[in-house]
Amino acid sequence: MAGITVSGMGSGLDVNSIVSQLISAEKTPATKRLDSQEARLQAQLTALGSFKGAVSELQRAVQGLNAASKFDAVSASVGNAELLGASVSAAAKPGSYSIEVEQLAQAQKLASGAHASVDSVVGTGTLSFRFGTYSADGNTFSVNPDRETKTITVDASNNTLSGLRDAINQADIGVSASIVNDGSGYRLVLGAKDSGAKNALEVTGIAGLSYSAGSKELTQTVEAQDAKLTVDGLAITSAGNSVAGAIPGVTLNLKSAKPGAPTSLAVAADSSAATKGVQAFVDAYNKFMEFASKATAVNAKTGERGALVGDSSVRAMLAEMRRQVTAVVPGATGQVKALIDIGVSTNRDGTLKLDGTKLQQALGDDAAGVAALFAKVGATSDPKLAYGTHASKTRPGSYAVEVTQVPASYSGTLGSVTGDVTLAGNESFTVKVDGVGSGPITLDAGTYTTAQLASHLQQKINGDAAISAGGTSVTVAYDSDNQRLLLTSAKFAGKASVEFSAVANAGALGIVDGQALVTAAGKIGGVVAEGDGIRLSAKTGDAEGLSVDVLGGATGARGTVSLSGGFAAAMDTLLDGFLKKDGKFDTRTQTLSDEVGSIQEQRTDLAERLTRLEARYRKQFIALDKAMSQLNATSGFLQQQIDAWSGKGKQ
Repeated sequence: MAGITVSGMGSGLDVNSIVSQLISAEKTPATKRLDSQEARLQAQLTALGSFKGAVSELQRAVQGLNAASKFDAVSASVGNAELLGASVSAAAKPGSYSIEVEQLAQAQKLASGAHASVDSVVGTGTLSFRFGTYSADGNTFSVNPDRETKTITVDASNNTLSGLRDAINQADIGVSASIVNDGSGYRLVLGAKDSGAKNALEVTGIAGLSYSAGSKELTQTVEAQDAKLTVDGLAITSAGNSVAGAIPGVTLNLKSAKPGAPTSLAVAADSSAATKGVQAFVDAYNKFMEFASKATAVNAKTGERGALVGDSSVRAMLAEMRRQVTAVVPGATGQVKALIDIGVSTNRDGTLKLDGTKLQQALGDDAAGVAALFAKVGATSDPKLAYGTHASKTRPGSYAVEVTQVPASYSGTLGSVTGDVTLAGNESFTVKVDGVGSGPITLDAGTYTTAQLASHLQQKINGDAAISAGGTSVTVAYDSDNQRLLLTSAKFAGKASVEFSAVANAGALGIVDGQALVTAAGKIGGVVAEGDGIRLSAKTGDAEGLSVDVLGGATGARGTVSLSGGFAAAMDTLLDGFLKKDGKFDTRTQTLSDEVGSIQEQRTDLAERLTRLEARYRKQFIALDKAMSQLNATSGFLQQQIDAWSGKGKQ
């Protein structure tokens, strides 16, 4: 019979090939399974990273709406822009005004006599500079008490025209110096750096360079003067051409004077920023939802599955966001309480659409309500209560306010003022606001309504150079309940104070020497609040961190102070919770990363198992090879015996 023909060490058996194929058959399906799992996890990680980026982009759009100023913005327009410009702050309110610029403020300039050259010697000694006001005839000089006397030592090192110029400029004393050749010779020109009648120069100490009430060796080329203007017929003066405080929240920048030719100023609501902000949010939300839809859905036509299909964490985040978009904002008052109320509605696919006409109508009807819809905004029902602040822990809602003590930075003796008040123009005083003392302040002659009188008094005090430089100010309002003028420090603090002195001819206003401070007292949300100047602050309860400023009125129940939750504020907080460290994204990413790590562990386990299996197979097939070799030898021997018996071996 035929022999067994296999190729091995002894038998011809191909052990390597057989073992390799068996290991491959074992390895291939397991590897494919692990590869598939890892690819799926890596796709989820990539998609989750993109999803997180989309949420971050959406959050930026939401944060663009998280400011009430975007919804109550105003803009200013001037009829004759050659006369003045105007800028507005958040404190400005819509209104129209007539403004006449009678005179621009300017700084004084003085010129010396002519000299042969810039190296001409001008003398030695101590050159003294004082700042103040000259009388109309120039024969009287009143020192500005808020400006210090400055001196320059002139000696052999700097006694030339150019040397003195350089010494004055390097000393930085509020005076600038230059040299001008007018054709007849070189003249030293001295200029006050600050404009205004109170900043005229008195120069003494060196012959030929004096300018004072009694000696005018220098020639005045430009007179120191204040800006003069009228706002709705009310006379206003300012040391500079930038006039703030005359109209709350508006700064007038005077450019040229044109007496008898007033121009108009219109301060109007500006809805463009709000409209752009809302549209930007809608666009960002829709872009996000488009991405989320692709990542979490199955394409019915192609069967293609998004990488995040079935991801419970992602589903939970999307559900929370959808609820936030359709929710009523807690603490919102009036007619605007949800996005649908300003024209933002939800499409069937979860995206948003904006009705621009409805948004414009809402902004026109209730800009404050729209602001409260988006940002955390406070409001009071009493016009003589002003919303102050809130804290992160303050719960949105409406809280009753009770005032047991009405504050005043200056005592109640400011009054009684009723009806129109006529001033002779000789009513004067000095005032110290929060420890900052003013120079002499004189009120302008004229007949004023109580509102005009309050505005004029506020402008005069706040326009004082020392008060302005000291970073403090006052608010003056007419308290109709008590028929008086009420002055309050803008610092709103318990240490705030307003103290009058050197009062002359101001009896009609009730202004007297001295000061008094009455701090507000009362309750917010039924809990005793802490008083600090005009501010009442809740320290406990749901209203903790909420404060109001008491601007006048009577004691007793004073309505409510409300804090809206604000859609943008709430959505920002929600998204921040997703994005923050150890938030939902970090937690889900870590879970997926752990699963990827587990795949690597399974690969290691598989490799080790296959190594052991290969060794076992190889041992078994080598033993088989030996057995087959022995069988093959036996087969050959038997074949020889059979051949011998059958005679095949005989010749």
